[in-house]
Amino acid sequence: MAVAFDAASSLGFTSSGATATLAHTISGSNTFLVAYVVSGVTTNDYVSGVTWNGTAMVRSSHNVFYNSTNYTHNLWYLRAAEAGSHNIVVTNSTNQHNAIVAMSFTGTAQSRAAQPNGSARSGNGSNATSFTHTSTSTIDDCLLVGGMTPEADRADMSAASGSVIRASAGTFNRAITADGVLASAGSDTLSATASATGWGAMSLWVAPVEADAAAPSDIEKLNGIAVADIEAVN
Repeated sequence: MAVAFDAASSLGFTSSGATATLAHTISGSNTFLVAYVVSGVTTNDYVSGVTWNGTAMVRSSHNVFYNSTNYTHNLWYLRAAEAGSHNIVVTNSTNQHNAIVAMSFTGTAQSRAAQPNGSARSGNGSNATSFTHTSTSTIDDCLLVGGMTPEADRADMSAASGSVIRASAGTFNRAITADGVLASAGSDTLSATASATGWGAMSLWVAPVEADAAAPSDIEKLNGIAVADIEAVN
């Protein structure tokens, strides 16, 4: 079963507050949910958590993507996200504005050990009319997904060849993916164009469900003995 795009949703910048809520619907099995959150106007890390239907999501990256305009961005994910229509809720430790784009996928690995499922990379680009964000997978048949943001409103931002914009939070942050899975381990890119702007991007690889079978066990071992068995050995 190949990794497949399921659905996308978006929420434009909210008024300053303690939470921001985005409704999303997931269909299918072996699910994986990604939420890309841009916050401002601050360079501080004020996002204290993100949940899906009350289940905590995992943050893979946080960064200040363009310091002179004081915005931060975060990439969050959740394996085995519950299917159905539910809410993504962003909680802030201090009131701030949030914009959210989200994507869900099916046919994905469900094990923590199935790397690079959830492995992440972030990057920034200087003032330019285009930006390419590159990341490398060590597993076949993975899909590169993430978020990309211009330094300010850019209504003309569009995907470049090899990338697909799945959702836009107004004229700001975009949910973006490669245009297909990478058949063999290696590098892939997320690329976009716009009127001259500074850029921020974050990505992670989503592994196929087949990677679960090849993944090492999640059980921790000490000198080759499962930790859970050490008491019995002694």
